[in-house]
Amino acid sequence: MIPSLGKFWTIANCLSLLRVALAVPITLLILNNGTEWWAIDITESRRWTVGLILLAAMTDWFDGHIARWSSTVSNWGKALDPLCDKAAVILISVALVINGDLPWWFVGLVAVRDILIVIGSYFLTRRINEVKMSMLAGKLAVSGMALTILFAVAGMDEPILRVFIWITVALMLYSYLLYVLRYIRLVRAAAESPQVADLPA
Repeated sequence: MIPSLGKFWTIANCLSLLRVALAVPITLLILNNGTEWWAIDITESRRWTVGLILLAAMTDWFDGHIARWSSTVSNWGKALDPLCDKAAVILISVALVINGDLPWWFVGLVAVRDILIVIGSYFLTRRINEVKMSMLAGKLAVSGMALTILFAVAGMDEPILRVFIWITVALMLYSYLLYVLRYIRLVRAAAESPQVADLPA
């Protein structure tokens, strides 16, 4: 059973959706790196890309805070925030792989992890009739990914970029382990609770 998701059109949710919208021009700028595009030279193109990435990162910080300040926290927001994070990150990362700025295995690992978390979250929500918020470890992993993307776009030296890639890998795997442990704990708790266990699947 899927719980009521509440009000969709809130300022916080619009900021989450804006994050995905910003990923589109960021991706186009990355894919056109090295060529003039819309009369923007290479240096200016890189500045625009970095600026849009920082703006997208700001929406990730503000959406949760605005939802709490305005008392508009909803199940929609809990679901949209991480989904928009994942969609934006994967879209931009694929563009960086195509450009040769990030290794394919790294982005593949991130994509597989995110897909597994989304699938697990869906089944967990059906099982416990509640949308769970992202964990702090997950937010840290997304922040690490954002920094890695930012440094890749900015043309950071390869040794430094490699360090951030492996830090992000560690954060991604650690947060995934925590999500798995939370999933197991909540499913077991649901099985032991008649009020939850009797809910239709």
